[in-house]
Amino acid sequence: MKNTQRFLFTPELIAQCEEEDILDHVLNTLADEKLLCKLQFQRKGKRDDYPIRTMWAILWAGIVYKHRGYGELARELKRNPTLRMRCGILLHEGVPSKWTFSRFLGKLIKERELLDEMFDELVGQLKTHLPDFGKEAAIDSTSLPTYARGRKDPLESADPEADWGRQRKIFKRKDGTAQEEIKKWFGYKLHLLVDANYELPIGYKVTKASAHDSQQCMPLVEEAKGKKEMPIEYLIGDKAYDSEEIHRRLIIEHGIKGIIPLREFKDKEEGKTVYELNRQHVCFDLEKHKEYEMVFWGYEKKSQSLKYRCPHSLDRVKCGDWRSCNGRSEYGKTMRIPLKLNYRYYTAIPRETKKWKRLYRKRTSVERINSRVKGLLVLDFTTWRGKAKAELRAGLSLIAMLAVAVSMIKQKKAERMRMIRAA
Repeated sequence: MKNTQRFLFTPELIAQCEEEDILDHVLNTLADEKLLCKLQFQRKGKRDDYPIRTMWAILWAGIVYKHRGYGELARELKRNPTLRMRCGILLHEGVPSKWTFSRFLGKLIKERELLDEMFDELVGQLKTHLPDFGKEAAIDSTSLPTYARGRKDPLESADPEADWGRQRKIFKRKDGTAQEEIKKWFGYKLHLLVDANYELPIGYKVTKASAHDSQQCMPLVEEAKGKKEMPIEYLIGDKAYDSEEIHRRLIIEHGIKGIIPLREFKDKEEGKTVYELNRQHVCFDLEKHKEYEMVFWGYEKKSQSLKYRCPHSLDRVKCGDWRSCNGRSEYGKTMRIPLKLNYRYYTAIPRETKKWKRLYRKRTSVERINSRVKGLLVLDFTTWRGKAKAELRAGLSLIAMLAVAVSMIKQKKAERMRMIRAA
């Protein structure tokens, strides 16, 4: 009979060990002592059948191991002695009931300030370990459906704090034609400000589903620049954030260069966009009856203006009428366009430049974080109702991402800082 050797470390076992390590990374990294001591003090003189630290470990196990609700997690705790031991439970009879866990969540909701401090502490550690963390930031929102059934009148729903949200997207088919997709949901909306390179959150806010994305842009940026002192130089967003106020406040109040595509409106008679009809950086060849775009030559921070140069003097075009506007100068004609002329049309990095296009491609980083939070951390499949629980669940999921990243960096395994996606 032929003997076959069994592998001690199978791929499945290795994957399981890596998954179990995530819980340790989270629990060992969080600055949670202040919160746990406060919760323990509140229990003084009361029943302590389920220690605070045990409940805390169970909470994080449910998040990193992707359990959709506590009922599912409780069944796993009763079945899995290893997980029970890691959470501080000796026997399966010691698994807390659903109502015990619900009361614990109710206490955590009242401690949002301490949870926000934990989030900010982790962001601060990342800024210390990664000097360029936050330099290139991206912003976007995603849906957070509530467990309650949607009604025409939200007050008739089991979750009266929620309302209806609508998201419109336009895709290009293979044949080049446009396809429109409209998504509707009942619940809330998660607004995220993230680092576009490391794909980690910097700030977040939960609102009703009907809240417009642009309304939360500046509050998130101001919190990141002020309270967290993030070195944001570029803010990348989609067309939802294209407004005169956002562009103006970003560059004037914070010195941030907005990388936001222009919402173009066509003039029916001319057949051109409003921007094309009002653009300033063009010159004319009267001899050939042609129009040329002048060459962008940099942003002048002191005067907050864009500098453009003659395309003929830079050998970009052959203009037959270039002497009439350049005279004897070999440097060529220059033009300066102040941003205040129109903060939407003229941005610190013009949209036609390669740098703008390179930065805008990083906008997908925030979409990947949305997918990771909702899919891998099961934020899209929970059984909660109410804005307070939505804020708590979103905050805990984002804290888990940050904790794993900080833990990996401290262990000199920065390449695995997004290991949470393997959970």
